[in-house]
Amino acid sequence: MNVLLWLRMPWFATHRSARWLAVLIVSIVLPAAIAINLLLHHPDRWKGVLMVLVVGEAFLWAFFLPATLLLALDARTLRIPSAQRHVVASLLLYGAISVIMPTLWLGTGGAPPLTVAAVLALCVGGGLTFATAPRYVAMLLGFGPALFNALRPAVHLGGLDDQRTTGFVLAVALVLLATAVWRARRLLVNGDTQPRGWSSSMVLQMRVAGWSQLAGAGDSQALRHAPDWLRATPDMAGAGPDHPHRAMRMALGGVYVPQTWRGVGLQLLGLGLGFAFMMVISLLGALGARNGHFARDVFVDMLHLGLRSGLGMLSLVGGTMSGFMALAVLNRRWKGASTELSLLALLPKLGDGLALRRSVVRACLSVPLFLQGLTLVAVLACMALWPQQARIGGFALLSLLGTTAITTALVVNILGGHPLGTWRNALMLGLGQVLTFASVGLPWLAWNQHVGWAGALLSPLLLGWLLLIAAMAWLARRGWHGLRQLPHPFLAQPG
Repeated sequence: MNVLLWLRMPWFATHRSARWLAVLIVSIVLPAAIAINLLLHHPDRWKGVLMVLVVGEAFLWAFFLPATLLLALDARTLRIPSAQRHVVASLLLYGAISVIMPTLWLGTGGAPPLTVAAVLALCVGGGLTFATAPRYVAMLLGFGPALFNALRPAVHLGGLDDQRTTGFVLAVALVLLATAVWRARRLLVNGDTQPRGWSSSMVLQMRVAGWSQLAGAGDSQALRHAPDWLRATPDMAGAGPDHPHRAMRMALGGVYVPQTWRGVGLQLLGLGLGFAFMMVISLLGALGARNGHFARDVFVDMLHLGLRSGLGMLSLVGGTMSGFMALAVLNRRWKGASTELSLLALLPKLGDGLALRRSVVRACLSVPLFLQGLTLVAVLACMALWPQQARIGGFALLSLLGTTAITTALVVNILGGHPLGTWRNALMLGLGQVLTFASVGLPWLAWNQHVGWAGALLSPLLLGWLLLIAAMAWLARRGWHGLRQLPHPFLAQPG
């Protein structure tokens, strides 16, 4: 029995960027859970702690721990004896830790142990099923929690205190665990004959790239794995010497590649299908709230819930994700030798001196600022549709300003020869995302739920944003100064 080997196995099997992201998630989730347990003096505080743990464990079991299955797949291909048993033992050990330790902790505080264990087992089974299922099935699994909340009134299930809810969650967890075991066995049996594209398991995507693959929508590897009807269609029109800004975007690749209207529509198809599915879930929730009785105002409730869910989610993650995708492309282009950068320097009509450097900054910031502009529209739409939540929307606008400042500072530092590195970039974006969630959650708790400690944290939150924006302004100024000192802006910089 080699427990240390079992504990270290996921770390060795996972891409480096995913390792540090997992460390970041754990370093956020654990202090948040402990803080809720210590600061919130309420008999039901275990529910808040459990929800925070659910977020962390769901991520780990969907994107980090299943990578050990890749070791089992390689061991089977290479005919290495006993290696698969170590992989199974590692997953079982982490499964026991994920369920037993939080159950014992929360159980000492008065939480029902069976309920806590059932919810955490659901995270384990759901995460493994998400990782081993085909990609098109995994997309639908992401709507599982919203679908459960919508159907809960219709099937007469209560909250976490309801024993029927506990039994239902436990049954679903067992079904998902059985499904994950079946899919994992299929994965090992198929070996090198795995299906490609959207029929392949999500866990296979962990082998070819890290989180930077999200930014490679126009890269050759992403094009090969995408189905024909969903492949990006770059718009080459006008990408010549007369339009250096467009030529720079073509050379940068990934999310910077200009798309035709058809390509943009296909790229947004997944978002549209997700929004349509959310609207269906909202309709089910509106019907369930009326015990299945149809009425004209059901559609009003459906639009209310659907728009609130879709726009709210875009407001929370849009700013950070747009910055993340842009940084992934620029890090890849400016870290080492890049043929595209050398060719860009030969473009006629590109200009020189200060004008050239401004053109490079505009081209590199065009896509993330455009996406963050869409996020700004989503925030303003939420404020217009729900004016009673305008104060919360004000904090959301502040968070968007903060994430825009972070993105701008990190991009200019890459161009100026002072890249912070992958994990520092992830840390800065992660800090911005934490403050963004706090900017929505704390005002909601303070003004809607009248939680005293949440109101007391609003002033420190505002001060934190102002300090972060000031630090990003200084960082952007340093990057711009470095860019002006470079002999040419298309020089690769060491990461």
